[in-house]
Amino acid sequence: MINQLKYLLVKHILSLNDSRNISVIIMDSVKLFESSLASKETRKSYMLLLKKYVEFVAKEDIFFKSNPRLIEQKIIEFILHLKQQGKSYAAIRIYLAAVKSFYKINDIFLNDSKISKFLPEQKRVRKDRAYNYKEISKLLEIADERMRVVILLLASTGIRIGSLPELRLRNLERINDDYYKLTVYENYNQEYMTLCTPECSKAIDNYLDMRSTYGENINSESFLIREQFDIREQFAIRKPRQITHRSLEWKLINLAERSGIRKREHQTESKRFSSIRKDVAIAHGFRKFFTTQLINSKVNSEIREMLLGHKIGLASAYYRPTDEEMYQEYLKAVDLLTINEENRLRKRVDEMSERNKDNEYIIKGKLEETYKEIQTLKRHELDNVDVIATLSDKVDELMEKISLLKTRK
Repeated sequence: MINQLKYLLVKHILSLNDSRNISVIIMDSVKLFESSLASKETRKSYMLLLKKYVEFVAKEDIFFKSNPRLIEQKIIEFILHLKQQGKSYAAIRIYLAAVKSFYKINDIFLNDSKISKFLPEQKRVRKDRAYNYKEISKLLEIADERMRVVILLLASTGIRIGSLPELRLRNLERINDDYYKLTVYENYNQEYMTLCTPECSKAIDNYLDMRSTYGENINSESFLIREQFDIREQFAIRKPRQITHRSLEWKLINLAERSGIRKREHQTESKRFSSIRKDVAIAHGFRKFFTTQLINSKVNSEIREMLLGHKIGLASAYYRPTDEEMYQEYLKAVDLLTINEENRLRKRVDEMSERNKDNEYIIKGKLEETYKEIQTLKRHELDNVDVIATLSDKVDELMEKISLLKTRK
């Protein structure tokens, strides 16, 4: 996409019939803009949006001789053009963010208030809900090892699908054998910690074992989710490639359609894919599921927001729970975050077995204490019998002596 933009800019520059200096300035400005975007996904998205704007500008100089008023007018025309195409408020805002960022990084400051006046009315066009257990179960029934991990990660951690491609095995830490702690957005300002269920942990282990079995060298730098590979191609197996979140979204859409939980739509002239609204957002529906289960499990509200990667405002300066505290709160929701009913029942059986073991240990302890007390009492009783017998002998001796004294008198 970035190369397409550069190719388009070359054509754009050639169409200007202007000096070489302007050509250099435009190309340098695009490079500067590209370098300013830290996130790989943001870079791809913004460069695509800027490409659309450059196409709209056509043969005009995108800097309009550095005249902010002329640039504002062109951006307003671009907004009106997008409105005519039926783009929503949210979509136009994203286009606008990319274009304004491009000019801002190149030291051209625009009248945001004036431009914003031409945005369409903000409407809530999507009233989506969370996935339910039945729907997630249907997805899991036809998913392969990799997509099982993706689905269970999204459902049991609440992470955004855009963060999945960046996760490496060094971002996972085993906790108490059955759980993984995940570090999301490592080394970025948005970095946070969350956890996944034993059900998800088992799926991760199975997926990694499968990859290792086919010849991949699994280490701390390995991607948690890699691009799919042909088991007959050893080179592809040993050289894992990073997957994109767009690919994962399309995989989820395909699974949803095949499982019957989403109806297949066909794009027409009047109905584009981007305008087709669904009852459940393909990826965000898992995040809503996660949030719902945490609320239903009465998880501490601040910790709930932290597990979602949200900022908790001023409270974060004073309230900083430990990993152990977050883990203990997460445990409250594990039962509701577990999708497979069999797994949930097994977990309950294991918990009851543990309780029974604890009760057995307590009962055995009490029995041992009681036995020791009985033995002590018996020993005391025997000692008392011996003392009484000794005293009795002494009394008999004294009685004999008294009888002898009486006889002598």
